[in-house]
Amino acid sequence: KMDKQLALPGYQYPEMQAEERQLTASALLGLAMEEPVLYMPSFADLAGDVYAGYFLSWFIKNCRYGKSIVISDEEMSALFGFSKSRWHSVRRTLKGLNYLTVKREGGQSHYSLNESYFSNAQRQSSIILPAIPIERITAAAMLDKGLRMQDVLFYSVVREQQPYLPPEQRDSYSNWFEHNNVQQQRLAVLTTEEQLKAINGLYKAGLLQVEQIRQLNIVRYRIDYDAASDLAWQYIHTKVEAEA
Repeated sequence: KMDKQLALPGYQYPEMQAEERQLTASALLGLAMEEPVLYMPSFADLAGDVYAGYFLSWFIKNCRYGKSIVISDEEMSALFGFSKSRWHSVRRTLKGLNYLTVKREGGQSHYSLNESYFSNAQRQSSIILPAIPIERITAAAMLDKGLRMQDVLFYSVVREQQPYLPPEQRDSYSNWFEHNNVQQQRLAVLTTEEQLKAINGLYKAGLLQVEQIRQLNIVRYRIDYDAASDLAWQYIHTKVEAEA
């Protein structure tokens, strides 16, 4: 069930003292309870890259105009599940567009938004698709596993369609969703081909159950919440242990 996500068993870390286990549990819970990243499709359009658009969506929320933040390559990997080459590609893309400014001070990289360039570009954007809430930890775990950003977007849109239920009423799976014309329009952030690739990729990863009813020409799917939860917690445990 979904509510098992809040169980943080100490037996995962038998070598830790009680105080260390409590600190680890607190760290895990803090990561799990953070607000989702609101992915802005217009940002991806401006950058010409979905990964850069995702980073921008997080960055603009977390770095106020006129300020800068320090991020190492290792922190980027832990935050987003980006490989080193992926992060360098994102950074190179955004620097090349003059959206991102990078300064090296004291052996650290300081990142800030080039407000004038980005604001001007925003005014020229014609993309009006709604923001997509993305659970950062789940997304990082998916990307770290080898899934694509398009898979993350598909998963996040479908997850957002699930009506809210209190923890005690949640099942291991979402509702079934039929991949009809209406659903494809909800997923308009992706092309038809990208949607089909995402269905296949998420199915192979065990995060999506898929049924095909050939006689009715129907394809439907539902999210396996237990599989997604296990993937996310495994990722969190790995990162917490690496930092310990």
